[in-house]
This record gives sequence, C-alpha cells and structure tokens, in this order.
Amino acid sequence: MLLVYLVKFLLWLYFGPQVQTSYLFDAKAALEITVDWSTSIRAAILLVLAGALVYVLIRLRREQAKSIKRRNGVDFRSSIGFAMQDGFKSVALLLDNKSRAQVWTEEIEIALTELTANQQTADATCHETHKIRQTVGSRDLLPISLVETIYLAAGKPQRKYSCVMSSLVRYRVGEKWFEERMLDYRLNMIGLTVAGIRRERKCAYVFRSKDKPQDKPQDKPQEMRPVGTNTK
Repeated sequence: MLLVYLVKFLLWLYFGPQVQTSYLFDAKAALEITVDWSTSIRAAILLVLAGALVYVLIRLRREQAKSIKRRNGVDFRSSIGFAMQDGFKSVALLLDNKSRAQVWTEEIEIALTELTANQQTADATCHETHKIRQTVGSRDLLPISLVETIYLAAGKPQRKYSCVMSSLVRYRVGEKWFEERMLDYRLNMIGLTVAGIRRERKCAYVFRSKDKPQDKPQDKPQEMRPVGTNTK
C-alpha cells in the first residue's frame, strides 16, 4: 500500500495536473505507466533539500536575532510599538529588559525620510535625538513615547503627514555601550495622533557612528547616594 501511494505521489510530481485522475485511483494502471523514474526521484530529492535549506535559514536568522538581543548575558530588547497616552494610541519605543541586570538607556536617534507634509509651522529637520537617560530594571518594560519627537522632526505639520522612520537606540550594559538599529516603519500621522503604521522591508537611512558616552566621562550617570551621606 505504501508503494502505491509513493507511485501516486511521483506521478503527480512528474506529470503535475496533466496526469489523468483514473491513474491516481487505479494502482494497477499507475504501475503500468512509463515514467522517467530518475527524473522524478531527482525532483523529489531537490524538493526535500529545498525545504531543509529554508528551515536552516530560518533557524540561523532566529539565532542571529537572539545573539543580538543577548549581550554579555543580558537579554535587552528594544522595538517600536504602541502605547496609550491620554487615551490615544501613540508610537513608542518599547524597552524590554528580560534579564536580571539593570540596563542604562541613553537615547534614541530617529531619522525621517520620504516626508510628505503640508502647513508646517517650523523647518523640518527630519532628524532628532530624544534623550532617555533612564535605567530599565530587571524584568521591566519601559515605554517611551516618540510622537512629539516625530512631530518636531517633521516640522510641526498641522494636517496629515507621512514618512518613513528609522531609529537607533544607544544603551549601556555594565561599562560597555551598544548601538542597536531597529526596523524601519512607514507612519501616517495627524498631528500627534497615529493614523497608521506599516513595517518597511528596506533600510531607508544609514546612521553615522558617533562618540559613545564612555568617551565622555561627564556624560556617565552619577551614582545615587542617600541624602545626608558624607563623601570624602
């Protein structure tokens, strides 16, 4: 019985939809058909190899994503999402710390491309840096609204506007600083309100490297001390 089903599968693989239906249900007729078995077997092997290759590529991509998120044993994930602000849906930076260590988040740099806006009340810089300077505690999720930063970079338009937003987060784990590029999104906005968001597949903007805060001792966060503690 297994051989019959195998023959039927090879017939379908070799002939495609052109094979007669009676052959698929009549095992004796199927076995009497002259088939180029070597070609069918090669096609079946190629199909299996293609499926295995796709599986391996998916696994490698997932492992690469995990390695980016886990640095020095810290699983810190930054992404663009939504957060409710004053009852409205707001574009936000989501900082998710799934590890036991604390992570210092310095800033997020955004760049707008393909900006289409009318009735702007200021010059559109299309590039802004939002200082965060907050610690994300262990197992904590910190949302940071970006709508005001986007609105300012777009030139404070009074009506609908659209753009592609690219973003980069800078944060510190222990004494080491990192830069993490996030996915690009196409935004449709009305003032400070989000009308629509869609992920972009292509990279729209290339960020330039800048001096990390570790090269500027004055930018390091000061150690918190209890009130009334004397230091020598």
